[in-house]
Amino acid sequence: VTAVAGAVGRGPDAVAGKPHPTIYELALERLSLTAGEVLAIGDRLETDIEGALATGMASLFVLTGVDSLEDVLRAEPRMRPTYIRADLADLATQLTHEALDGPLTGVVRRAWGQLDDARAAGASSAQFETALTQAIEAARRVLDGDTAR
Repeated sequence: VTAVAGAVGRGPDAVAGKPHPTIYELALERLSLTAGEVLAIGDRLETDIEGALATGMASLFVLTGVDSLEDVLRAEPRMRPTYIRADLADLATQLTHEALDGPLTGVVRRAWGQLDDARAAGASSAQFETALTQAIEAARRVLDGDTAR
């Protein structure tokens, strides 16, 4: 996009790629659905999840792709998924908020609160990394117990 904009001397009239809401809004329009009726599923925080949240959709992040558990824990609020799962196994039978809101999602949400509090309190880099390491270990325990589904 940047190369074309430089060549023609102006930027695009509209951007439809993720994480911009336009592509999500077009999908909603085409499907005759509202954002509240859709669960966006993705493995990239900066595109899939951020775009869904910017559009007002609930989002499910799966740990089977590009971003890691540590990336999820480090995520800025604009990229924090509604739900987190290890993978998509058995997803078709568990499409309720209660089923999706499982142990892994709970552990990560609590960790976000603790990490945000540490940032707000002016924690040193070492203190923050210690808190992050503890959060990762807690989430991995959930994953190892196979209770994230």
